[in-house]
Amino acid sequence: MRALAFILLLPLAACGGGNNAPAPQPAQNQPAAVKRDDSANQKRARELYDKAQEHFTRGDYVGAVPLLEQACELAPGDWEVQARLGHAYERVRRFAEARAQFMLAAKLAEGDERVELEGRAAHCSHVLADEAYKRGEDKLALEHLRDAVKLRPAEAEISMLLGYVQQRRKEYAEAESAFRLAADLFTDARRRDAMFWLGQAQFAQEKYEETLETYTTLINERMTSNDIYGWRAYCHHLLGNREEARRDFEKAGEYATTPEKRKEYADAAAALAREGD
Repeated sequence: MRALAFILLLPLAACGGGNNAPAPQPAQNQPAAVKRDDSANQKRARELYDKAQEHFTRGDYVGAVPLLEQACELAPGDWEVQARLGHAYERVRRFAEARAQFMLAAKLAEGDERVELEGRAAHCSHVLADEAYKRGEDKLALEHLRDAVKLRPAEAEISMLLGYVQQRRKEYAEAESAFRLAADLFTDARRRDAMFWLGQAQFAQEKYEETLETYTTLINERMTSNDIYGWRAYCHHLLGNREEARRDFEKAGEYATTPEKRKEYADAAAALAREGD
């Protein structure tokens, strides 16, 4: 009986004490792990990089792309190789891929190189935003611009486009902030454009005194385009400055570029003159 009991216990012992765990399997002969030769890969990546540079020299950016893609696979930690692929993507207008590539390279680089690569990524986001804006896809444009602002919070062109998008979305307070920043950052003729649109955002919020101040600054700087006198005339009129409004409407008529605008301003000036009689 004791021998029989021992025999009956054997299956339980083989199954791990009855806990349904699988019985341990004998070790299998596993192939040795293949060790990558990093130095060989790096050398091959540089060879491909140099070939891609030859394509760049000839202006053949399309031909450079597959070479650099191979090089990036072989040398994932080489920021120069990764960045060059970003430049190739940028030249063939694959801006979303270029941005991602520049960001990858920036994480590997340091110092001035990182700053430069982040700037390239911001530029790609700006281009993508501009293309979306021109297609009327303002929500997508805004997403790209937010990416750009994270990298370059004080870039005049980015702030200007952000203002345009927000103005069209009727987010006037946000547009005002964007145009104000652009006006502060621009040092050329674009500053006047930013100032004009700053006034437009203020006017849309019924901030007529602030609009008046903005457009007076531009007029004092001898700006006569964009119906600037007409806009200031309407501000004066809405603030109850009847005589100032009449004079500006007359001045606006002198600089009007269409017969319709010229008539609009002449009629407004005449109406105010009659009110004063």
